[in-house]
Amino acid sequence: MKQILLTLLCLVAIIPMQAQKILSDDTANGTRSIITSKENVKSGNDRVVVYAGLSLMQSDGEPHYFLSLKLSAMKHLAISKENRILLKDQNGEVITLTTPQGSYGADTRNVGGFNLYEINVDYPVTLEQLQQLADGVTKIRIELDNDEPFEKDYKKDKIGKVIQTDLSLIAGALGTDKKASFSDGF
Repeated sequence: MKQILLTLLCLVAIIPMQAQKILSDDTANGTRSIITSKENVKSGNDRVVVYAGLSLMQSDGEPHYFLSLKLSAMKHLAISKENRILLKDQNGEVITLTTPQGSYGADTRNVGGFNLYEINVDYPVTLEQLQQLADGVTKIRIELDNDEPFEKDYKKDKIGKVIQTDLSLIAGALGTDKKASFSDGF
């Protein structure tokens, strides 16, 4: 019994560290950028682990949203400029997004004696599309270079929940009077 209570206490202590949050909220040269943490949306034994989050760039009052993904696998990954992602919502409608720059931030990590290759990619998305996806995502397909596309069917929605929470976090941050950047007015 004592061991069970200790295990539960450790789990409760870890949960807040995994909570979605705003990683960055900065203003530079009149452009405000808000970036949320990327959350693991893996299920089962995926050959590519997907982490999802949102980011926002706002200048002159015009918001531009991005679906930000980190992909992690035991082999090299790359996504080229103009590659696509398909997302199927709960109603069976497909949203196609295209990356204007391709993948960036390639990194290699050694985990338990295995090399994991990680890349990041951002897909511009409208607020309306995000609201549609927040109701639930049942399937994704990511176009990869030099490999077949990564495709995943979700029995339980994970991406929609991340989007819903991140939209709420961004709306809360936008509701604050964000101070100008460090160098403004110096």
